[in-house]
Amino acid sequence: MQRLLFATKRLHAFSTGLSLAAVLLALTTGCGSDPDPAEDTGDGNTDVDAGELPDGPPPGRSFLLGGWAESYDLTQARPWTPNLEPVADELAEAVLVPLDTLGIPWESFTGPDNVPADLPGPWLAEVQAIRALAESAGKHIALRLSPLSTNFDTLAADAREDNGALALNETWKNYCYDPSSDGNPTKYRDAYAGFAAWAVQQFEPRWVVLGHRMNLYEDNCGTSPFDALVGFTVEANARVKALDAAPLTVVGVDVEDLYGLPPKAGRCVAVTPADCLAERRTLLAGIDADVLGLESYPAPYAADFATGDQLPADWLTAVADARADMTAGVLGTSLPAQSMRSQQGVCVGWIDSSEDAQRLWLDNVLNAADTRDMSFVFWRSLVDLLEADVVATCPCSGDAATCNHLDQLGARADDVRVLVGAGLVGLDGTERPAVQQWRTTLGE
Repeated sequence: MQRLLFATKRLHAFSTGLSLAAVLLALTTGCGSDPDPAEDTGDGNTDVDAGELPDGPPPGRSFLLGGWAESYDLTQARPWTPNLEPVADELAEAVLVPLDTLGIPWESFTGPDNVPADLPGPWLAEVQAIRALAESAGKHIALRLSPLSTNFDTLAADAREDNGALALNETWKNYCYDPSSDGNPTKYRDAYAGFAAWAVQQFEPRWVVLGHRMNLYEDNCGTSPFDALVGFTVEANARVKALDAAPLTVVGVDVEDLYGLPPKAGRCVAVTPADCLAERRTLLAGIDADVLGLESYPAPYAADFATGDQLPADWLTAVADARADMTAGVLGTSLPAQSMRSQQGVCVGWIDSSEDAQRLWLDNVLNAADTRDMSFVFWRSLVDLLEADVVATCPCSGDAATCNHLDQLGARADDVRVLVGAGLVGLDGTERPAVQQWRTTLGE
């Protein structure tokens, strides 16, 4: 197969030499052709009042650039916390607001027409604080909701008041909850739809994310529960689209899972990631929304690629093309700018990365957005959330509080480490080389 040094519309003179940088340089040809535009292009031009904001991206670009309004607080029981500071104001046209970190007061939305009743006071106060945060951003807003728990293995946490404080019950429903086994199989589906409509009316966002990385529920729980939970987003989509001045709706998927990564016994055995996608693309069939949101964090899987340690140039567009009837957007992505080892009893090699590798991945992401006329590109954390040089070490060293926290996370530490130190800007404000690509795309 012919290989291009750069399978992108942007040409850059990048240095090579590290393994992951080589992976990203060895981009193959084969990007799918542009699909015919859908009737609703999902370009973000809706009737939702955006104040003084531009109607959409500048001429010649279909997508808006943004980051997640989320920090990581070592001192909190819920460390992922809505926060505007990591957005890097001058680097963002749009902000993703993670309302799903607050859980859902499920029973408050189970009455007639799922109109909210008796909302827990502490939960409502936090919603209002996040709404004020979103309004203060002065950016286009993507409001993220989800019917799934943070582990993608049951319903989202039940939010309630406990002695005047917000309490989230993560295990109020059984593991791998399947509504078909419930005496009232549509009760919580309809409650979620009512919640989604209510949340949209509170925030008036440009986009509402009705679920993200949804296919991880299939990975954890199987096809039948997954189909049922996708049904939650379908009902929510219908309820939101019935509102006046409805925003664009988004349902997100995990890209690496669709490629069969990480490898799992009995799944896509002895086939390439592309072959695995051909099998697993059926998971996208039931999604009903304006935009298919792609989340991709490929760094840990470079060594698992069956085609000779190379990341295909169509890594994102191939998934988007699996639902060519929908507009796509990059709902979340990042890649560390430094190598990492993983502690598995002893420290072993895990991610071999560099600033060049990060820059090359960003180039691939932006090219995919160009190729597919996507709606948005959200780099998960534009600014590091923890000190990258600390979270990259194994054994952890350099900051006792950070290292103690990661040690307490045990096997889940790597899931956090790969995300909190992958900004385009360091915690001290130092800009990494990829920022220039980002600024160029912004038109600076």
